[in-house]
Amino acid sequence: MNQKRIAIKKIKMNKKIVFCMAMMLLSLSNFFAQNKSVSIGSLTPDNSALLDLESNTQGFLMTRLDSLQIKAIANPANGLVVFNLEDQCFWYKNKNKWERICTTDSLSNNTVISNYINAKIIYGDTGIFNYIKVVKANLDTIINTYIASRTTKTDSLYVGGTPVQTLISDSIVSAAWLLRGNKGTSPPVNFLGTRDNKDLVFGTNNSERMRVLAGGDVGIGTSSPLSNLEVLGLTGITANRFSTDANPAQVTFKKARGASGTPSTLLQNDMIGQVVFMGYTFSGTPYLPTAYISASVTDPAWSDFSRGTDLTFSVTKNATSIPFEALRIDNNGNVGIGCSTPHYVLDVQGTLGVSGQITTTSAVATTGFTACSDIRFKTNIVPLQNSLQNVLKLQGVNYIWRINEFPERHFANGVQIGFIAQEIEKIYPQFVLTDDKGFKSVDYSRLTPVLVEAIKEQQKMIEDQQSAIAQLEAKNNCQQSEIEKMKSENLRNQFQFDFRLKKLEELLSGEAKK
Repeated sequence: MNQKRIAIKKIKMNKKIVFCMAMMLLSLSNFFAQNKSVSIGSLTPDNSALLDLESNTQGFLMTRLDSLQIKAIANPANGLVVFNLEDQCFWYKNKNKWERICTTDSLSNNTVISNYINAKIIYGDTGIFNYIKVVKANLDTIINTYIASRTTKTDSLYVGGTPVQTLISDSIVSAAWLLRGNKGTSPPVNFLGTRDNKDLVFGTNNSERMRVLAGGDVGIGTSSPLSNLEVLGLTGITANRFSTDANPAQVTFKKARGASGTPSTLLQNDMIGQVVFMGYTFSGTPYLPTAYISASVTDPAWSDFSRGTDLTFSVTKNATSIPFEALRIDNNGNVGIGCSTPHYVLDVQGTLGVSGQITTTSAVATTGFTACSDIRFKTNIVPLQNSLQNVLKLQGVNYIWRINEFPERHFANGVQIGFIAQEIEKIYPQFVLTDDKGFKSVDYSRLTPVLVEAIKEQQKMIEDQQSAIAQLEAKNNCQQSEIEKMKSENLRNQFQFDFRLKKLEELLSGEAKK
């Protein structure tokens, strides 16, 4: 009986082969125009089918392509059927889009399909598709996989054949951040981030733009920030504020003692905030601080009504590596340059250079400049010598500044009065300062003690001359007295001589008469 069945099958198979060969031959003579049904595996094809395939051991093998290959089909005909290698399902072209014609629960390949649901991604208006399988118990993977795989703005995400935007299932909404926003969230239960010791990365155009380290540090433009916020880039940070009021855009530094949930009042000398400037070097520590702007508490009893604060600026000199305090604005508004405890509105410790004029005005009394001169700060005190002689060597001049050649100096217009620095330097070099470009300036205030001593020397000369004149006058007066005395003696002698001469003449005249 079995042998008879085998023989019958062989006969049928041979008939199939012969039939197929006949069909091939007939196809050469306009076979499709005969409107006949063709069968493989059956002697009685269904009249409604152009091709009827029948077998108990074999199946029909459809064209097998992946999603990109399907998308690449040029002008696919309406009704074209293919097998998608990615989701293991048949798809057919239905007008302007591809439709899936199998379900996830139909067949399984060593996996229980019912444990999965499909997330269908339709790429914009082209209708090209992709499917991703995710475990039902971990539905947030739907969103994560979708975001990781596609970035097209016109993509739509479907879960179980339904657009994810329209789903209202609590299990979906609570596990995913939707592109159109979420509602009913409860921080910190619902948050965008990680639950393990991993970094959180944000990107655009398939490139990383920002990273939040597992420890909380945030880097923009860098994947390894070294502080709470580190920005790496060419444009820097800009604070913009657009409003109808006059309030400015702000960069705010806040400082408190204690913990975040239990802050406490600051103490004297606490630093409130600091801007640090760091430059890169090729050796040693790559980035080292080179300048600071710092704000610190100065009030011993910091409170809402007593918040004394000062501001300091620190820089680093050439050929050195340690920043030093160059300027301080204290809690009284006094500015100290070169000193940390300014006692005046402007307290400068060092040499002050000025291009142009300094004007002092006051509604009450004349103001001026003072220079430190306490004897307790001095040693090797020696009086000046030959001041008058040196002053006589100085030559005051009229001059006009070369304004057009040195506009950066902001020289004053008009005729000026002063000295030539190079001439003074020959006599008093300590009065002349030379800058790093070789230009010289004169400290006119240092001429004051020289002029004082020159006047004193001149005054002594005048007094000595007056003394000499007085002595000469006294001597002259004495000589004049002698002269007057001599004149008186001469007059008396002359009188006596004249009297005696007259007597003599009378005697001689009497003798002559006799």
